[in-house]
Amino acid sequence: MRSFQLAVFLLAVVASPALSGETAGNSAELPCHVEKSAVWKPGPDFLEILHARCDALAFPQLGKCFASLMKESGASPEALAFTGCLGNEAWLRAFRKKGRVDVAYLTYPFRANENQGVLLVNGAPSPIDIDNLDLLTQDELKQDIVYGELAKRYPDICLWPGDRYGTETPVVESLAKRRLRFYVVYLLRNGCHACEKVGSALFAFDFDAEGKYRGDRLMMVTDTTQEKYSDPSVPVKVKAGEEFLLKLASSPTNGYQWSLSETPDNTVVKFAGNRYYSPTQGRLGSGGVDTWTFRAVGKGRALIFLKYARSWEKDVEPIRQAVFVVEVR
Repeated sequence: MRSFQLAVFLLAVVASPALSGETAGNSAELPCHVEKSAVWKPGPDFLEILHARCDALAFPQLGKCFASLMKESGASPEALAFTGCLGNEAWLRAFRKKGRVDVAYLTYPFRANENQGVLLVNGAPSPIDIDNLDLLTQDELKQDIVYGELAKRYPDICLWPGDRYGTETPVVESLAKRRLRFYVVYLLRNGCHACEKVGSALFAFDFDAEGKYRGDRLMMVTDTTQEKYSDPSVPVKVKAGEEFLLKLASSPTNGYQWSLSETPDNTVVKFAGNRYYSPTQGRLGSGGVDTWTFRAVGKGRALIFLKYARSWEKDVEPIRQAVFVVEVR
């Protein structure tokens, strides 16, 4: 039911005059299907000229001014069409083709804080803004044990977008029956945008074989305040020949254990072993740290997928999942 309601909402947003480009004088039938041809690379002085010319205006006139300057600056019809579909609020700076659902990377020139954005496009519905936090299943977040402990220490804890500048995230995993899963990392801060980071939350956006959106789910919350656990929001950067550790919260007394979901690219990294460290203090059954050791063997980028599950429970979704991006220099 939730996925259906979300689909109806998003389709209504895409079809609304405010986002169809009509407010900027564009044709209502402009296509919102996205391809690489819509990517636009403005010149180095574009933003300076844009703000000098348009900042005194308000939408929809501000959007018209922006689109007009894009056209003057050599933006293609495809780039202008896509900007029009977004209400003339952003341009497409990069595009990643993934098949039934693709990833669009945007620049929002008029936003105060987060100028970079990411949309999941060409599925059904399209687009899905991963940073529209109202669409996330935050009830799962509030029920998470790690989040609950953080909330006790930081009553103003709240969710914020992660780094959206790079074009190799969100990480995409191909699942059984041709399904796609997009892993998206968000930051947990103690209040405002510039406030202390206290953790991260990993969510998954799932699509079926036809590219239909099937909802999101919380994968894992990480407490980053004491650097006790590895943070999925930060890529692991190492040199070839070095070993590195991934540390995850674990409590094997309840039967759950971390394991590799799949073997990472062994031309870049190789698994070297794992060990569980019991808590040094605390009540019986309290959690410890599961430490995974890998060796960087060659330059490149690798993904490490880990799942937290009971080995005897078949065809059951793991209660936690993690993905780490490794960059070997």
